[in-house]
Amino acid sequence: MNIRGIILEGFSNAGKTSLLKAIKQYQAIDESAELSVVILGEHYSQILKNVHGEFVRLSRDQHLELLRDRVDMLKNLNDWAIYLGPWKRKSRGLFFVLERFHLNHRVAFSDSEDTEITSNENDLNKIGAKCIL
Repeated sequence: MNIRGIILEGFSNAGKTSLLKAIKQYQAIDESAELSVVILGEHYSQILKNVHGEFVRLSRDQHLELLRDRVDMLKNLNDWAIYLGPWKRKSRGLFFVLERFHLNHRVAFSDSEDTEITSNENDLNKIGAKCIL
């Protein structure tokens, strides 16, 4: 596996964005760190979005699709690195950070079937994601 990542979850004003910035700074100066980095702030995964000045709320299915697209992107990048061969250079590694990724879904749709979000979370786990609350 050529990938590792962190998911930052928490309430508003808990310090997620500050931690994300600190991780970005630390990762940038770490000589042994991966050169390929994907960092997605919460606006890439939240349910309520400000679209051209108007608030739009995604449905459960729309939000699941959005989250699935993000996970599939990471899996495809990892598959490509594996296809290139054994990881010997740090340029083949991939590091990702997702801010407020799936906890919002579990809260907003707590009365819904959770099979799909659990599947998404399992896929993240398979590619080395660690969740920080």
